[in-house]
Amino acid sequence: MTGLLLAVTGAWAYALTHLTLLADRPAELLAGAAVAAVRRLTVLLAGRPSAAAGPPRRGVGRGAGLRERARRRG
Repeated sequence: MTGLLLAVTGAWAYALTHLTLLADRPAELLAGAAVAAVRRLTVLLAGRPSAAAGPPRRGVGRGAGLRERARRRG
């Protein structure tokens, strides 16, 4: 998945470079590309699985086992 994203991003940057060189008004083209890049980044960050997972659960892992053992001995 990462390789595909890298390839698409590279092709997009290549096309944007050539469109900017050929455009009559490159500032407007670059402004539109910046808006598209922000939208793309927003969608990518919103779709991350860790963002939807919520806060970490308490009592999971090595630290919880150590605390439980300390409570039993104390």
